Parts: sequence; C-alpha cells; structure tokens
Amino acid sequence: MNILVLSPKPPWALGGVERVVKETTLRIAKTREINIEIWCKGSKNEILFWNGIKVRVFKSFFGLSLTLIGELKRAQKEFDVIHIHGTSNLYPLEVLMAIENWSKVVVSSHYHPQGSTLLFRLTKPIYDKFIVSQYLNKAKKIICVSNTEKNILLDTFKLSRDKMRIIYNGVPIEKIKKFRNKRKILHDKVCILYFGRLEKYKNVHILIKSLRYLPESFILTIVGDGSYKRELEYLTKRINLKNRVKFLGVLSEEELYTTLHSCHIIVNLSNIEAFGLMVVESLVANKPVIVNNKLGLRELAEYFTESIVPINEPTPEDVVRAIRMLSSKRKVKVRGLKNFKWERIAKLYYVLYKSELKREGGAE
Repeated sequence: MNILVLSPKPPWALGGVERVVKETTLRIAKTREINIEIWCKGSKNEILFWNGIKVRVFKSFFGLSLTLIGELKRAQKEFDVIHIHGTSNLYPLEVLMAIENWSKVVVSSHYHPQGSTLLFRLTKPIYDKFIVSQYLNKAKKIICVSNTEKNILLDTFKLSRDKMRIIYNGVPIEKIKKFRNKRKILHDKVCILYFGRLEKYKNVHILIKSLRYLPESFILTIVGDGSYKRELEYLTKRINLKNRVKFLGVLSEEELYTTLHSCHIIVNLSNIEAFGLMVVESLVANKPVIVNNKLGLRELAEYFTESIVPINEPTPEDVVRAIRMLSSKRKVKVRGLKNFKWERIAKLYYVLYKSELKREGGAE
C-alpha cells in the first residue's frame, strides 16, 4: 500500500503539524505493508531520504508550488491514499487543481477559526468559503484533533459527520519522563514556563504583565520564537522585568524537556488552539497548567479537570490569582495520558489507511 503525505514543511522542521507528520510516519513506515512518501515545501527542489523515507521538497513562491501541482497530477495514480495536512496553507488550492480521484484523499485539517496574522485574517473568510469548503467536502475522510475542531468544521463548512474522525495529537510520554532526573529546580523561586510559538494570539504579553503583581520570587521562562518575540522583549524592558523574564529561544528536545521538569507552573493563554500539545506534554511531567478557556484548550481542561485551571478571557489579574492558587501545588497526578501516546495515534492512522480508505475504490 502506497501512502503520499503532504506536509507544509519537512518532517524534521519545527512546528506542530510537522511533529505530527514526523511521529506518525516514522511509526507507520516500520510496517512492511505500507510504503510512505512525504512531499513538502522548501527553498529548492530536492529529493532526500530521512530515516529510510523518501522526502520530496518542492520550491514554492509565496507558498504556491506549480511544480508540486504538476507532479501531483502525474503521480496521484501511484498512491492508494493521499493524506494532506492543513487548511491554513495553499494545499487546498493546489490539491483542487490537481486531484481527480477524491476517494483516496484524507485531510488532517489542523483548522483555526481565526487567522494568526492581519493578512490571513483579512483573506481567510474568502479563502475558506471558496477554496477550503470545496476541499473539505470533496475529501473522503477528515481527521480532527479534538471535538472542538470537529464542531467548528461542521458549523463552518456544513460537512457530513460520516467523514469526520477524531484522532488526538500525541506526545512522547516515555521520552519526556526520562528527563526528570536532569531537572534543576530553584527551591527559593517559583518558575513559570511558556513554550511554543511567540505570536500575538498566544497572549504571552498577558502572562508577562501578570508578573508585575507577583513577588520577586516568581520568575518567568519563555521558550520559542516567532514574529511577536521582539515586542515581548520590548514589553519586558519597558515594565522593568528584564531580571525576572528569560527568553531562551528555540531549544533542543532534551533542553526543552529538562526545562519543563525544572519549572513549577505552565501557562498557555492562546486564543487559537485546536488541541494544545504543550499542555499534554506538561501534564506528562506532572506540572499544573493554566489555560485560556477557549477551543481545544477548554476541551483539555474538561478532560483533565484536576490538573488544568481554565481562565475565561484572561487578564493579568486573573492569571495572578491562578498562579497564586497553584504556587503550592508543585506536582499533580494525571490519569488518562495513555490516549495520547504516539504509538496509539500512529496505529489509528494505520487503521484508517487500511480499513476505511483502501477498500474504497474508484472515483467519487
């Protein structure tokens, strides 16, 4: 069985979608029954081999690759399943221009109801209405990472419920746990941690402002990069918190998980999360988490009621109250994490490929 996976970037790149592609394809490729090929976009056309998997990189201009469209038209008959990741990129347009047999197409939507940049917010309603809607309605199956995402898609695009599947994102549970012994906890400090992309919609600026209302023993560590990083650094200087806020940039997996174990409270106030991978990673490390009570973060808060504190429309004052409440609760017991193992997630993908798609033949 031949599977083509379309990923926004190479599977070794940073990013939540790329992480899903990486973890699932590596595991599925170990089975002898399935041959996986990954197509993605980059700065130049090239063919690479990554952990024995063929990766074709297509050069794109402003996100569009005419070469990819042409190759997809030519090669689509070679694959039994074409699995496309994303709705917030140009894959919906490119696939609509190339695909003839939609009975073999599965889409992981990774859908956000709001645009993350001003340009995307302005163009998204038109793109969703005329391109994404057609793309999702034509697909044979749609994978959502949460009930929240599923309901948003049903309301927005009037899709058939029969084609929807919920498969959570996963986390490397055993890998995270093994870094526990490397932690470096400051016992005279309360260390708050945010890790992820630094964009305005992530609301890290609210977290920084909250630090003004906490004693000096409370410090904040920020891990990640993004278009809003410079504004966050400027805010930190402007309100005289430079000595209490550390920007560590992008860390290796080992550095990140060691830092995670070394902190006390994790915070994610994002307005736009279909799932919230960092929240589950934090729970694996037995850390209490504060979240914005919206979308996928709300769903996780309802799933892990004893470990996550949700805040409605968070303000710095709200965040301070939640942090104070959790400051003495340095460790939490978490149940139900086995549902988020990558091995389980990859198996669900495998079953979807084998039983629900391969047996469907012919064009719709």
